[in-house]
Amino acid sequence: MRLSKLEKIVIAAFVILGCLVIAGVAAAILWLNNGQIMVQATAGPPTSTAIPSPSPTRTSTPDKELIKANWKTVDVRDLVKNPDKYKGEELHYRGAVIVAEEDGQASYFQIMVPTGRMVNEAHNILIVWNGSSENIYNGTEIEIWGYGRGSITTQNLLGGTIRLPVVVAEYLTYFS
Repeated sequence: MRLSKLEKIVIAAFVILGCLVIAGVAAAILWLNNGQIMVQATAGPPTSTAIPSPSPTRTSTPDKELIKANWKTVDVRDLVKNPDKYKGEELHYRGAVIVAEEDGQASYFQIMVPTGRMVNEAHNILIVWNGSSENIYNGTEIEIWGYGRGSITTQNLLGGTIRLPVVVAEYLTYFS
């Protein structure tokens, strides 16, 4: 049987694609195993053999974008209702700064986080940030990834007592 030129090209493309998939899987396995390939003998526990790498090896510090992608956004209404439930939890929020303060050791942002349910429905949370607060002012929109730390009780501008959930930010991005 004789193959047409188009059929040969399609077969060659599938062979190349298959090789790329195999190479991608192998690279992912090496990355996940820190450059080690696990070899299973017919009997006994698995052993590892180091594979020399022609390129620089990946450090043990994971990429911060990968870290941030796994952090959850708890409904802000649940955080406000029971902030102690989320102590130590990895949390992610985006909101507008309504109060920005610094004390030389950290920056503190009270942000208004929309609930996404109704227009203008939002709740406030307090963000503690140990990084630079340059270019972050009242009205600046920020996105944070941080750890829940319970709540603080304070007074609002009218003298009423309020409780604010606290999140200590590990990562912060601002939008001007």
